Amino acid sequence: MTDYCVRPGYGSRELLIEFAPRAADQEFFAHLLDVLEEIGPRVRDAQDLWMNGEVLLHCESDHGDFVISKDIWDFVFIMAPGSPTVIARIDEALSRNARFRKAAANQEGCG
Repeated sequence: MTDYCVRPGYGSRELLIEFAPRAADQEFFAHLLDVLEEIGPRVRDAQDLWMNGEVLLHCESDHGDFVISKDIWDFVFIMAPGSPTVIARIDEALSRNARFRKAAANQEGCG
């Protein structure tokens, strides 16, 4: 089971979804993509920010655009600047899936 939380981004009021560092394995991404199918995602492009070890997937969906980010520490974030509806829809889908568990957010992030 993978923990996640919904919280404001650093220095922002916009919500994002954060997954725990141990979540960034291949099985995790397969499960996440299964959940995201509910919102009709389409990957628009991918960015490999090799200088800081981050990969960004820019996606479109039936509920708005969003970005999946995986950083060098294996943190995974889903951000949707200007599209709070898509964060709410993803949160709803995650909460119905037995492979994911919503955790409380604190000052530093999840849990």
